[in-house]
Amino acid sequence: MLVPIKALHYKDYPYFADMPEEIRERIVALLPIDLPLDLISDLITEESYWKRRSLSRWRNVDIACHGDSWKQLYFERNLSEFIESYELTKDLKKDLQDLLRLSAAYVHNINLQKLPSHLQLLLINEELQWQVHMNLSTLKIEYGDPNACMSYDIKKIGMLNSDCISMAAFCSVTHTLTELNLSSNALCDDHVLALVDGMVQNPTIVNLDLSHNMISDVGCEHLARLLNAKNCILLFLNLCNNQIKKMGTQAIGYSLSTNKSLLSLNLRLNDLGDYGGHRVFEYMMDNQVIQ
Repeated sequence: MLVPIKALHYKDYPYFADMPEEIRERIVALLPIDLPLDLISDLITEESYWKRRSLSRWRNVDIACHGDSWKQLYFERNLSEFIESYELTKDLKKDLQDLLRLSAAYVHNINLQKLPSHLQLLLINEELQWQVHMNLSTLKIEYGDPNACMSYDIKKIGMLNSDCISMAAFCSVTHTLTELNLSSNALCDDHVLALVDGMVQNPTIVNLDLSHNMISDVGCEHLARLLNAKNCILLFLNLCNNQIKKMGTQAIGYSLSTNKSLLSLNLRLNDLGDYGGHRVFEYMMDNQVIQ
């Protein structure tokens, strides 16, 4: 009889004290799934509760993409949805700051399918970097609109120059991010220039995905500067499906002759031509690292 009563009034008395594990599990199984996050984020560790809470909001979920943890899944999806719906015209900055502080210990991956607000990423980093248990390691942002359908507007798709400058500033100060995915964002050469300015100062990112963009030979020259940097630690670079031709491959290829970190380079679906392909392999002959 005490178990359902405790579960009913847990919001008013949020503690378990020294209850036996079996009793605690029975109480957690009866807890409401709408308890305030700031109340239970640190108190409830049982995966069964976070699974119930997650499945009540999202049906199409893959726990494997969230460290095989329902708690991590909930905090990552919850934060991503809030950021995607963030509106600069509304006074939501404090709400975002509070949610970032609350989620920092449980968020390892942020996956944004849209960002209509073009939110400055430094705001996210400023809140996360002060948290002792900051764990953000993967960031994927697509400036698109997956629900546009017939109202599709190409002007609303892709990164702006201001977004790239914001991303560069974010990369220059983050110390936990290891993977950055900016595929399908209509990135051009000028955007790459801004990104590289921030990337050359980053000591942690090892996986960079710039596939399905509009990067041409000039953009490859900017990326070559990143690959030639003495402190370059990049392991994986994906440039699939861009507008790279023979001069771009020559710039990338030349950097491979001196780069000692890159393990994987993806140049599929680019117009390299025979000459471009030949130049890449020619320079790779001096590289003992790339696989």
